[in-house]
Amino acid sequence: MPYRKGSGEIIIAGQRIKTDFNVVNFADAPYWDASKQTCIPMTPGGPVQCGPGGMPFAPAKGITKPVRSRPRRLDAKDRTRKVAQSYLRQFVIHLDGCIDADSCWNVLQNERGLSCHFILDNDGTLYQTLDLIDCAYHAAGLNETSIGIEICNRGDAKYEAQYAQAGLKPREVVTCNIHGEKYVALDFTKDQYATMDELAKLFAKELPGIAINQPKAGDGGALWTTIIDEKTDPTGQRLRELYTGYLGHYHITKQKWDPGPFDFTKFLGKMRGRSVFPIGLHDLAKKQEVPDTKDGLAAATKVFYRNNEEEGGGGFFPVGPFEPYRLWHGGVHLHAQEGEKVYAPWPGQIVAARNIPYQTGIASVNFVLLKHHFAVKGVDLEFFTLYFHLRHEGEDTAKKDRLRWMTADQWLNRDPGSSRALVFDPPQAVQAGDVVGYVGKAGPDAEPQVHFEIFFGDRAAVKKLDPEGFWTLVSGEDNRFCTAKEIIAKIDKKKPKNVLERGEMEDFFHEDSEDREFMRRLVTLHPSEWSNTPDWKGQLAPAAELAKWKPKDIAALVDEQIAPTLFWDEVYKPLHLPASSNVYTFHPITFVAWLNALQIGERSAGSGAIKLATAADRKDAAEGRTGKAKMDLDDASGESFVNEYDLKDLPPDKKVEMEQLIDGFGD
Repeated sequence: MPYRKGSGEIIIAGQRIKTDFNVVNFADAPYWDASKQTCIPMTPGGPVQCGPGGMPFAPAKGITKPVRSRPRRLDAKDRTRKVAQSYLRQFVIHLDGCIDADSCWNVLQNERGLSCHFILDNDGTLYQTLDLIDCAYHAAGLNETSIGIEICNRGDAKYEAQYAQAGLKPREVVTCNIHGEKYVALDFTKDQYATMDELAKLFAKELPGIAINQPKAGDGGALWTTIIDEKTDPTGQRLRELYTGYLGHYHITKQKWDPGPFDFTKFLGKMRGRSVFPIGLHDLAKKQEVPDTKDGLAAATKVFYRNNEEEGGGGFFPVGPFEPYRLWHGGVHLHAQEGEKVYAPWPGQIVAARNIPYQTGIASVNFVLLKHHFAVKGVDLEFFTLYFHLRHEGEDTAKKDRLRWMTADQWLNRDPGSSRALVFDPPQAVQAGDVVGYVGKAGPDAEPQVHFEIFFGDRAAVKKLDPEGFWTLVSGEDNRFCTAKEIIAKIDKKKPKNVLERGEMEDFFHEDSEDREFMRRLVTLHPSEWSNTPDWKGQLAPAAELAKWKPKDIAALVDEQIAPTLFWDEVYKPLHLPASSNVYTFHPITFVAWLNALQIGERSAGSGAIKLATAADRKDAAEGRTGKAKMDLDDASGESFVNEYDLKDLPPDKKVEMEQLIDGFGD
């Protein structure tokens, strides 16, 4: 089909979102508008193939008329991006069985009376046929909560010669195993994969309800069959309510094998696999991207260890935030020039932030808190990264020059004079490498630095990924002071007295030793330093480090230097964090290195299930000795696209108000 240049904009709830790839949307070219209940040619005035009656459609499960799309039971006032974000939970990928986007459009619109939000052509051109807030009919049982895309591909390898006959580039022939049967298939083009990568990045920002996730088998690997039990749940209701992420049509029904050889593990591994360090350091030539090799990763990690332990003079892990050095410290301080960019190390969501002028004696109490949720080696990880002591950003800065999260309506409408943390609803999605703030100043001397911290509410997932015990747990629940002998004894070398002094801390962290390496591989359970539970004044008063301090001086220390930094009480309820503030904190530099080492292996491997076809495989395909499930083109009944469940108000949601939908549709 001819190349068509579009606006490059995707439409969500009537709003146009600019992309960096070629998108032709239904407003650019109205002949691609799937909301129209009529036959539509591919070009104005061009030929159109309509069967008897205008839109022939084989009824499925009692459906007696063609369907296209419909609003997701929304009034006009509810057609907003926030509502779309609340509804959309899944991205369903299809293999259409067609030679190009023109033929796919004709089959859906003019022959079947069905719809899909996107059609992806051979050359990577993306056609958007519906606003994403509208319901398409492409995946029975999930239509209400999903977005669908048809990727143009004839599918079965027996059609390989048709590409040369149509003057199109040949495709690689591969094998995959779906529902326990072998399929010999045509792979997707490099241009199609490239557009899918960019589309997924855009969804991660604009539709954060679609998790960077894939269906997994019992062993944590890729799942190549249905998620649901079709006998007990043929409507897909359970899947619709519980699953969020990317999936193929074969994950919903055993009637289908599309999208065939699409490797979800490799695709999503790239999505979450690009990782960066939180700042770029001079020794790394200002590069913040994590190297893709284990040797490069180890060398870069040493630069960050040196910056924290030897060059900055403070902010160590797991103890040592300020004068009483035995206090637990959940992160490390990284030292750079004020105004240096601070980056999100993985895809995630900004869930809370504060931005106020510098405070006398302590400088910056500004921060952003990110939540990350993705799978590594089949294990779901959910954790938070914190960036504290960020530069104050002027509220009079032009909107185009602001950090992206500072342009959100909720931020712009807050009380600018408030020192409280703002919890974002909805969260503000970010990709790895997005700038989330700038290095600020901290401490009485207002030195440029940023506090970087990683914590979990539950470490069970990490334990699954760490069978050999790389991480060592040290517990200090409900106590602001570390009393663990395995930590104190390694540092307290000068006249040991269970009190840590500045000189002891510096000597320990400046010396290359096994004990220092031990500290780098710790995970500690203790109260967050950003909480007032347990009470700071009550815990500092009896401390040996402050034995000579008067109560009023301790109170002044808390009121002037600690209380302004606290934010836990403002965020723990909406973010479902523990009220006790006891969380598992990992040495953040080591955690970045450890997690990236796992991801490096995962990125290079993919699922391992897609293989180049042999001569014997090609012969099997030519003689029909492969699986019998259908491609979308072959599904004349439409049963896998739509059923009665999709065409009526869904019972669980009849009494749900819009406000509740926004808070969490389906929960």
